[in-house]
Amino acid sequence: ELLPLFDRLLTLGRHFQQIHRPQEALHYLGRLAAFPEVPAALAEESQARLGEIQLGRKRYRRARKHLAIA
Repeated sequence: ELLPLFDRLLTLGRHFQQIHRPQEALHYLGRLAAFPEVPAALAEESQARLGEIQLGRKRYRRARKHLAIA
């Protein structure tokens, strides 16, 4: 079962986003988003967080893509 891995990736992504380390957060959230079998709730949160981070980096096209998926 991959659920513990998905939970860990999301937890790390949240942590790095909260301590203002967007590059590391993007790494973990991006890895999570790459799995096609991620449960819907985790996928939605990871995409929303990816979009927020990209907005903060002024990467509007990427932000829009992630937020549209979320």
